Amino acid sequence: MRISAGERARWADDRTTGVPTKGREPRGLFVFLQPGVKDEDRSHDGPARRTAGGAVMSTLSISFDPLRVDRARVHGWLSQEACWSIGLGRTVFERAVDHSLVASAYVGDEQVGFARVVTDRATFAWLCDVFVAPAARGQGIGTRLVAALVAHPDLQGLRRWGLRTRDANALYERFGFMAPAEPQHAMERHNSHVYAKTASATAADRNTP
Repeated sequence: MRISAGERARWADDRTTGVPTKGREPRGLFVFLQPGVKDEDRSHDGPARRTAGGAVMSTLSISFDPLRVDRARVHGWLSQEACWSIGLGRTVFERAVDHSLVASAYVGDEQVGFARVVTDRATFAWLCDVFVAPAARGQGIGTRLVAALVAHPDLQGLRRWGLRTRDANALYERFGFMAPAEPQHAMERHNSHVYAKTASATAADRNTP
């Protein structure tokens, strides 16, 4: 996949993506990035217009700095609102952030979106935990997050990208993601109740004299 120098510069300092919410457990397709998508074939949304609180905003910035992440807020989103990670423990969340390439969207100092990529920065990347604050949705923030991560200089020349989605296929298709050509060759180990088990074990430990 080719990313122009202009696109890299546009996203160099601050980047962002999000989508989604309470509901049944996600059972979306695996989606992989199709090689060779040109940056001129992608569309990028302009600046978002409102903050999570509804105030008009002039600029949206996206940062890859893990130290800027409002961890309490993002953990709340993922553990209480994102259908794929309800019950996510804070310790697990912290470890996930520390070992991922993260992108956060801000209006001023207020975080309005989050996404992360699990990657070796050489051959493979997995896009996940894309989330936009409910009050800030519908303004292209998720698109900006994905665009920033796909354009990240450490993620160029990878052999494969992957993600799972239940209903945001149209968003990811803009960036060359598509259903696997040979799904019969894709396998997974999926523990859908891992966070519930962790929460139960933690509660039991607290109640042990």
